[in-house]
Amino acid sequence: MEFNSFKVFLTISILINLSFCAITIEYPNSLLQIFPTGINSNVATFGDIPYGLNTIGHFVYDFDNKDAEMACNDLKNFNLEKNDFLNDFDPFLILDRGSCSFVTKARNAQKIGAKAVIIINNNDDDINEIYMMDDGTGKDIKIPTLLISKTDGDKLKKYFLESNKEEKTRISLSFEI
Repeated sequence: MEFNSFKVFLTISILINLSFCAITIEYPNSLLQIFPTGINSNVATFGDIPYGLNTIGHFVYDFDNKDAEMACNDLKNFNLEKNDFLNDFDPFLILDRGSCSFVTKARNAQKIGAKAVIIINNNDDDINEIYMMDDGTGKDIKIPTLLISKTDGDKLKKYFLESNKEEKTRISLSFEI
């Protein structure tokens, strides 16, 4: 019985990863020009899967804190609002891949109030061939976790460094699977 349940879980996980997942930028126009067709992403098999989720939020990425970029340890000293002045929008924490499991990163982000995690791949591998599987401890994860390519992640980082504060804080997103 357990073996059949595992096969069903594995099949569903593979189908989730084979489905198209995109982060659609709806605002601001300057970011929409960089990603006119959205940001291709891969969704984790743990946490909430954002089927048809449409939300307004703001990206948070801490350039000054390598530990926060990786999120492999508790982020108790990390303030999601310290980079933004608009508190009405959900924070989407952007993290770099590596050093620990996807589940660990998602859990640490969830603990500080992130409403979604977007992980930037650390190499040029095709993200559609990467399975963000539960490491066996992810049953408590309630937020969606997405993986984007290194190329798209580098574009986002460049945008954050070059754009003004107001543009960075008001980003409307929808997740389409």
